[in-house]
Amino acid sequence: VGGDGGTQKDQYTTLPEMPFHIERLFFNDKIENDTEGRFMHIATLAEGEEIIIRSKAHPECFTKIERLQAAVIPAGMGTHEYINERGGHAMVVIIRLKNG
Repeated sequence: VGGDGGTQKDQYTTLPEMPFHIERLFFNDKIENDTEGRFMHIATLAEGEEIIIRSKAHPECFTKIERLQAAVIPAGMGTHEYINERGGHAMVVIIRLKNG
């Protein structure tokens, strides 16, 4: 879908009968994403050691996941960020519902 050189977001097409999209986020430091207030996400850290997933509107709402762990991002979270405090490359695979 796009990127700025340090980040990239890809979304893959799926079969019409599948209720979700698959997205991948590539980043070194941090990257933003958005549930748009409608779409629940399941985020898995596929590459990297550990990341923080934090709400932009309510930074006190966050969680940490390690490699191959997953977290459910509620639709109501809205704009949020993935932070790679340990540095290096990270990739998050997201299953995002198509209908919210």
